[in-house]
Amino acid sequence: MASFYYGLTKQIVGQFGAFFSDLHIIRRLKDSVNGKKAQDIKVPISYAPKEKWWQAFVSDPARQKQVAITLPRMSFEILGYTYDNTRKTTRSMDIKCVDAENNTVHTISTPAPWNLEIALYLVANNQEDIFQMMEQILPIFNPDRTIQLKVIPEMNIVENVPISLTSIAIQDDYEGEYTTHRLIVYTLTFTVRMNYYGQITNKEPIYNVSMDVDSNGNLSVSYDPESGKISENWLFNTDAINMIDETKIREDSYKSVEIDYRENP
Repeated sequence: MASFYYGLTKQIVGQFGAFFSDLHIIRRLKDSVNGKKAQDIKVPISYAPKEKWWQAFVSDPARQKQVAITLPRMSFEILGYTYDNTRKTTRSMDIKCVDAENNTVHTISTPAPWNLEIALYLVANNQEDIFQMMEQILPIFNPDRTIQLKVIPEMNIVENVPISLTSIAIQDDYEGEYTTHRLIVYTLTFTVRMNYYGQITNKEPIYNVSMDVDSNGNLSVSYDPESGKISENWLFNTDAINMIDETKIREDSYKSVEIDYRENP
């Protein structure tokens, strides 16, 4: 098997992170809803496992180190893959694309349906920041949100990929004094319904075809040795047709030949 790589998971990771990259927290005076704006904080997001920043916070709950975790913040990671039997299609239904410039037919098998589980962590040290982040995220997923991926650029295959928000877990921990070192984590779990494609195969078109019809109605078709790979026989109903005056032959992805003809009036 030749190696191939379309970067599908990489595209999802990039677009998922970009999707939440413009989330802001507004700090207001006195009234957190209607008060005068005092501070506008853009919430940073990164791809990082929970254990990485969790251990950093636990080891320095007061954030006294020179390089400390900035709150509020977001991070996300892939939790796993599961095969989706509900979206399984017939394996024989190949996808074909004609490259007119290079006179080639690109063929690829039907994709394998897999679901990606992605966790998005919202981290803050007060409930107000968490509530603001949640109220900006929840209306977007009702319960799905669709993003567009250029799956196979060589074949112009573009897919709309649904992302579903499936669950929300809340963790509210305190480190040290009750009112000093607080860490609130909301874990939002998403399901991304992906299709993963196999290797592309290329087939050259057939240019030269020879045909013979004998007196018994047997039609023999053979291809030019340099470009053809098939030799087939068909039973032809000569009683219904006096003479063939137009014949077209073409090859499909299953190496069969289709013949179109019309009766001579």
